[in-house]
Amino acid sequence: MREFSHTITSNYALAAKPALDIIKLAGEHKCKTYVKSRDYVTDIGKLFIVLSSGIGAGDTIEFITEGADEKSAIDKIGKYVARNM
Repeated sequence: MREFSHTITSNYALAAKPALDIIKLAGEHKCKTYVKSRDYVTDIGKLFIVLSSGIGAGDTIEFITEGADEKSAIDKIGKYVARNM
């Protein structure tokens, strides 16, 4: 299991375009990917549910991967999130 936490610094918070990109990145790997915000954890495919919870600048979001490609997946997701959020 690998984890990556990121505090959102973008004024646009977690918007639809970055969310879709993250879902695509996760889908390219052979592992389970989860997203955690506050006390809510869900499969990455349900990232839009997390979006609706009002994540904004200053909030921390965590990505968790488990499986064969977990390291590659978390590295790519982490790099994308750091650049875009």
